[in-house]
Amino acid sequence: MALSWAHLFLIAIVAERVTHLVIARRNEIHVRNLGGEEFGAAFTRVLVGFHACWFASFAVEAAARGAQLLCSPALFIAVFLLCQAWRYWCILSLGRFWNTRIIVLPGAELVRTGPYRFFKHPNYAVVLIEIFVYPALFGCWITALLFGISNIFILRKRIRQEETALGM
Repeated sequence: MALSWAHLFLIAIVAERVTHLVIARRNEIHVRNLGGEEFGAAFTRVLVGFHACWFASFAVEAAARGAQLLCSPALFIAVFLLCQAWRYWCILSLGRFWNTRIIVLPGAELVRTGPYRFFKHPNYAVVLIEIFVYPALFGCWITALLFGISNIFILRKRIRQEETALGM
């Protein structure tokens, strides 16, 4: 049963990420049409590769280890829903400026509503949690630790790029 939970969960996450790409593409077109400029495009490809490897590692480790959900399904679903609520609060707060890329509209003011009142990069907090916690909840410790630690360094670089582009 646990293995099917892990794979069903991965399918749900892939569906969610596809939704992100659709939203991001729509927003990208909108902001580019207003004169937005992209920064860090080469590193965006690194991020995409990193996340693809995370999915693959999680799936392979779950299959190889016979992944077991280490908490109740209710707790697991609650963690997932809290992460998604936080993520979509970020997306809704940025509105048409939310993107998976760094696209800056010259002269636009920084968003300071929603979670952006409290943190400069709240969406990255969710990513830090998810990359480690999701595989850990299934006992996929190699994926959790390898990608969780690597993600810290990747996000540090991405945040520096974003802050430079935004003039922060």
